[in-house]
Amino acid sequence: AGPLGAFCNVSHIVHTQAHTYTHARSRLQVAPCHVAGAVALAHPNVVGNIMHMALHEMHEIKELDLVHTRTHGPRLVLYYARVDGWVPDDNSHAFQQAAPEATTVHAEPHVEHAFVLTSSAHVAELCWSWIAPFCHTPKA
Repeated sequence: AGPLGAFCNVSHIVHTQAHTYTHARSRLQVAPCHVAGAVALAHPNVVGNIMHMALHEMHEIKELDLVHTRTHGPRLVLYYARVDGWVPDDNSHAFQQAAPEATTVHAEPHVEHAFVLTSSAHVAELCWSWIAPFCHTPKA
């Protein structure tokens, strides 16, 4: 079945192990909703879809689309975690140079890359503060 099939087989094993962890969550000090979310994400169908999307993006996205980035730059806000194992610091600096019209924000130290786990309300408020000016027209 190729690489995608292999990932689905591995994800099936992970999914099974994640179910095992649900029984041990009290020892792990992890909220039940986080365990349930991890189990759902480890489902073979989900992993297959993730791999398909990633493969598609790697084939389609080769370089930064500067035309659209500069056109919409004043509306773009790039929000980076200060400590991030996914996005190197060089990426934020390169994007700032390529699209100085965009706003780059480095998160407060307590906000992680996976902000939905610990800081979702805070990040939602920030996002609304950036979006609101484009949604409301001033009253005369």
